[in-house]
Formats: sequence, structure tokens, C-alpha cells
Amino acid sequence: SHRFKERRLKMVRESW
Repeated sequence: SHRFKERRLKMVRESW
């Protein structure tokens, strides 16, 4: 269930 967190982290990095 950490796959979702990884996807969110990638999105957050792009949003940074």
C-alpha cells in the first residue's frame, strides 16, 4: 500500500 504514497510523492515533487 506504499505504491500510492510513492505516486503522491512524485506528484508533490512536480508541484514543488
